[in-house]
Amino acid sequence: MINRIALVCSLAFWACQNQTETHTPDPLEEVKKSFEVRSSSYDSVSVVDADSLYTFYFLPKDTIEDMGGQLYGAFSLHKYDILKGDINGDGLEDAVFKYTFSPYKQNNQLTYFKILLRKEDTLQEVGEIFGGANCEGPQLSAKEIRSGNMVFHALDYASGDPCSSPSLKSTMTFKIENQKIVKL
Repeated sequence: MINRIALVCSLAFWACQNQTETHTPDPLEEVKKSFEVRSSSYDSVSVVDADSLYTFYFLPKDTIEDMGGQLYGAFSLHKYDILKGDINGDGLEDAVFKYTFSPYKQNNQLTYFKILLRKEDTLQEVGEIFGGANCEGPQLSAKEIRSGNMVFHALDYASGDPCSSPSLKSTMTFKIENQKIVKL
């Protein structure tokens, strides 16, 4: 009889604890949702889930010259290139999420960082920071979230640098102000 009472009390305690816990959203899943919504407007979409990338391929059905404003190509979500921390000072964990875009029929890769702010049990996109492209600097890599600021390492091109090797090192810092991304 005592074991049954102890079991019932334990289950009741466990159930009460689980009701007060909040769900922590996964930045990868939140960004995947935004690309899944985007994919509904394309004729041909395929998805590849690899070790470190989750890639959406948005391709035309036929060979076309005028793409009509559509961004065809590969959007690769970088599974392990995510910074987490409090960006906007509300005490909740926000995220900076890297993805790249390789345009259809072009030899280029553009880097972007989605800025996601936590609102209850979801992450909502505030905007994006352009992180560079082949021969377009500066090339950014997310370093840390510190005191509400997003800090990036930056490599830019000095005169005479080849496209593959920017040599000027610096730091770039951004923050959220009035729901907009501001460079400091």
